[in-house]
Amino acid sequence: ISLPIAETQLQQLLGESYVDEHWQTVLMTVMNTEGDAVQAMAAVNKLATAATHQTGLMIKIPASHQSLQLTAAEEELKDSVKTLQECKHIFG
Repeated sequence: ISLPIAETQLQQLLGESYVDEHWQTVLMTVMNTEGDAVQAMAAVNKLATAATHQTGLMIKIPASHQSLQLTAAEEELKDSVKTLQECKHIFG
């Protein structure tokens, strides 16, 4: 995988949370070890260990999306309220 493709995929994955300067060291480390997965993992693990010992490190995990089951239940409830309003059994 080329560096531009890796950067693009990382940007798509992280969205607005992507900050280029935060990822350049990791990307360059992986690119410099391309073809040697063991060496790449060792280098990334070394960087990860160093990063976890940085003061002021902030990890942001975006909230997960609403489940399909919850969305369906909300729609069913809205439909029930609408039906009751039409039958004049609920006001508001």
